[in-house]
Amino acid sequence: MNILLSTVINFLRNIDGVLHVKALANKDKATLLNIEASYSKQQTAFGAPINKGMFLCLNMPITIALITNSRFKWPPGPYSLIYIGDTVVGEINEHGICIFRDKLAKAIKKGGKRKIVFLPLKFEVLNKIGIRNAIMASPSPPSHKYLINHVFKMRARSEDVGSAIIGIPDP
Repeated sequence: MNILLSTVINFLRNIDGVLHVKALANKDKATLLNIEASYSKQQTAFGAPINKGMFLCLNMPITIALITNSRFKWPPGPYSLIYIGDTVVGEINEHGICIFRDKLAKAIKKGGKRKIVFLPLKFEVLNKIGIRNAIMASPSPPSHKYLINHVFKMRARSEDVGSAIIGIPDP
């Protein structure tokens, strides 16, 4: 493990609410990309779930997985955008779900596929150790289970802990 990676991992381990930290191997990154691609073909109440944040993080040179508890503080959102066709009709942020009623009525009339796009979040806490442009993503439920069971090999129920993925561009 290089000095940069060990510095980042040690820093992350000291954040309140972070229980476990692990750099992802290429094999795990590939598996998670496949899981996310498969999950994006399903339908939720908001349409197809497209996890843009995960795809971006998993394609970065350094990708780190976290297991968290309820004390972990997520960066501010929006966390996802809700679409009908190419129109954003709502968002999910730290305050909950916000539907843009004026856009919703027009988008329903116009029609189009429904989707929810989970966004990458700026993970600026790493600025404290000189890492710029790091992003963070929330794994889909199947990716979360993979992290718990295969990457961290935990016995915890997946609903008892949270997970996050950090992507770091070339240092």
